[in-house]
Amino acid sequence: MFGPIRQISNEKKQQQEQPCNKLLQSRFINGPQDIKDDLICLICDNLLLNTSICCQCDQTYCTQCIDEWIKQGSGCLKCEGFQFRRQKPPMYDDFINLITIDCPFSQNPQNFASCSEKGMKLDQSLEHIKNCEFQIKQCPNEGCKLQIEANKYEDHVQQCLYRMYCCPYCNQQMPYLNSQQHDSICPRKQVKCKQCFNFYYQNQINDHEQNDCPQKIMDCQYCNQQFIKNVFQLHQKNCPKVPVNCDCNKIFIREQIDEHKKTCLFVKLICEKCSQQYTRQEDHQNKDCIKYLSLKCQQIETDVYLLNEQINEIKIHLNMPLYKQQSQYQSMIRPAIFQQRNQFF
Repeated sequence: MFGPIRQISNEKKQQQEQPCNKLLQSRFINGPQDIKDDLICLICDNLLLNTSICCQCDQTYCTQCIDEWIKQGSGCLKCEGFQFRRQKPPMYDDFINLITIDCPFSQNPQNFASCSEKGMKLDQSLEHIKNCEFQIKQCPNEGCKLQIEANKYEDHVQQCLYRMYCCPYCNQQMPYLNSQQHDSICPRKQVKCKQCFNFYYQNQINDHEQNDCPQKIMDCQYCNQQFIKNVFQLHQKNCPKVPVNCDCNKIFIREQIDEHKKTCLFVKLICEKCSQQYTRQEDHQNKDCIKYLSLKCQQIETDVYLLNEQINEIKIHLNMPLYKQQSQYQSMIRPAIFQQRNQFF
């Protein structure tokens, strides 16, 4: 034998042990115990495959295990040496042929089916493990803690609630578990307006439907009829039930105001004779027309007189020699310039 060393401090082993990614644990190895001991790694308790030997005491380990062990500052469990060579131990191939291996999935937990393959040679067991439909795999999706049988693994990974989902609108990555909630608030998703049937971004649709949609249904507060927004604005100007103020400071609905104005004393009327505006209670008569028209005539006569004066000034100006016109222009301009300077300063 090549020296199995089992007297190891359990406390030290628990503190420094790094699990090896192997499935051929000692409990699945069948054969004489002394041979089994020589074929099991002291660190990971798995069957030795890729091996490294201590240069001082010839103790054998998995290469991966002893490399990790040395990185943590520990040496050989037997002699504490740090020098190792990568090779098989003496008689390794002979000992391998003396053992058989049970499928590591032959002892699955109760809630999983177990494999019935047992007593295999090493090469046969390694090939079998790759394809065993009873092997238990951990779901690769972050957050999912389920373990699944190999024959159900692919289906689960594709349907797992923790699988990554890419939003088709904003390209944000998330677990599928959160996709429905995200879909309801995604700012880049476009949804159809229920009123005008145009598409708008989801974060804008509420404002559009409440304030901007031209097909929004609006209720008239006066006649209780419904109109789309475009028609409603026109309706407001003509709604027969809208309250309006009369000149008498009373309020009537629009369909009654015309009838009221026929008798209202404060309604403003226009005289057909003199075009003067008056109220019904003022009792506008012919004498009022004459008085108003007289004032108008006086105003017109004054305007005509002023116009004639301006015409005469223009005629005089046109008959004046050119040098006198220039002199007159200068006399008119100087006061204006002087006044403008005073305003500036």
